[in-house]
Amino acid sequence: MSEQHLTLTLLQQADLLGRERYVELSLAELLGSAASQAEDPAMVVLLNGLGQAHRYRAHLIEAEIPVSVGLPHTEEVTVAPSPAHERHLVDLAALAPLALAAVVIGEWYPAMFLSYQTHQAICSEAGDPPIVRLLDRLLDDLGRIRGAPSVAEWNGDTADASEEIASLGGPFGTLMN
Repeated sequence: MSEQHLTLTLLQQADLLGRERYVELSLAELLGSAASQAEDPAMVVLLNGLGQAHRYRAHLIEAEIPVSVGLPHTEEVTVAPSPAHERHLVDLAALAPLALAAVVIGEWYPAMFLSYQTHQAICSEAGDPPIVRLLDRLLDDLGRIRGAPSVAEWNGDTADASEEIASLGGPFGTLMN
């Protein structure tokens, strides 16, 4: 019996990329806002750098969201994975800058890394090479950030992703909506 490989349709791919982009943009905004509130110059630099990295990844994702007649536009798929995700991101905005950095780096980054790996694993070899390359770049960027000395002290293990993020279905929601 042959093993069936789970793949995404064009619409499912656009939906997942849109949810990934939404989270990246939301975290960029949260971290940028926290940087403006931080008093410690090192924290300002850290939060600004992390926010810029999220904007960079959101830009990369935007460039690969499928565009075609009949498919939703980029802004239509750039939506919260769920209302619970939206509430959780709003709750993060209430955290002090240091606490926000700890949660994003220690909980969100490991969960995002695993989710990007899972997304890559279900990409079709025939139809998704651009998405595979995109995910390589996202994983590389996130991995480099997690390995930076200024960030490493807050790294969570990929197995330690928050139960709350897991209860949301992961940082980007369920793989296929």
